[in-house]
Amino acid sequence: MKKLALALLLLLLSCDTPTLPTPPTIPDPQPPAPPQRVDAPFSWAAYRGDSAFALVGYDEGHIERIIREGLARGFNTPRVCAETEYWDDSGFLKRVPRDIQAVRRLLETAARIEGAQVLLVADCTLKGPVPIPEQKEWIREVARLVQREQYQNVAVQVWNESWNCRGRGWGDHCPSRGDVIDMIRTVRQHGIQYVGDDDHICIGEADVPHRVTGEATFYAFHPCREVNGKPWDPDVSFLRRMVAANPGAPVVLDETVAYSETECRGLRTCDKERIYRYRAAAREAGVPWTFHADYGLEAREFPWWP
Repeated sequence: MKKLALALLLLLLSCDTPTLPTPPTIPDPQPPAPPQRVDAPFSWAAYRGDSAFALVGYDEGHIERIIREGLARGFNTPRVCAETEYWDDSGFLKRVPRDIQAVRRLLETAARIEGAQVLLVADCTLKGPVPIPEQKEWIREVARLVQREQYQNVAVQVWNESWNCRGRGWGDHCPSRGDVIDMIRTVRQHGIQYVGDDDHICIGEADVPHRVTGEATFYAFHPCREVNGKPWDPDVSFLRRMVAANPGAPVVLDETVAYSETECRGLRTCDKERIYRYRAAAREAGVPWTFHADYGLEAREFPWWP
């Protein structure tokens, strides 16, 4: 019996100790990859514009939300200022100092949204307060960014209302027509296809060419909004004559009468039907049209889209 017990013990000792399975290795969670760039070449044929001047002053989430909201309503091109440094943070005038990384954040966000493009105004509020050489350097910095990052879906305006500066108490550094031409040429040298500046136009001026005709690769206009104290918008005939006076490049209405829910006269209107009529006339004339609204200046939220 002792021999049998000893044999059993030896047998147990000689067996391999069972190996427990190794628990699987769980990799650390990885953050999701950022969306890929999907920007396509800027298209005036596809242009459906809206004013979103201070959009550059928000985080990526807000920028994306506003652009996607516009797309859902049929608007694919926010017109954005690269700075609003000399606005005073009153009302809709959100102040956004110069910050090239903020401009990059805006353009990078738009470049990752299918169908979005940007009409970027380099100098919105620097005219007057800031010396011309400093203004020009900022415009060059914006152009270098667009070139370096190769954003295809961006058109550039060098100034906003460069003609609307002198005599308004904004300062002594107002760009001349020569300054505008110089910067249009400079930005074009950075490989950007569509570069321009805006111009004012009013009743009786349909046949007057844009002030930088032959230099810009698109011609943008701000039509006046009242004549003799009464609302005025260009009709189809006026717009067709305006196009005929500016051959060889797209003619664009980049700032029209502003829709407002509180201010109903002068530069603004509370009449939604006026906005619809304006857009219909532009479409019939084949002119890209931009929805302008006072809340589009701040670009925080859009309570109404046409």
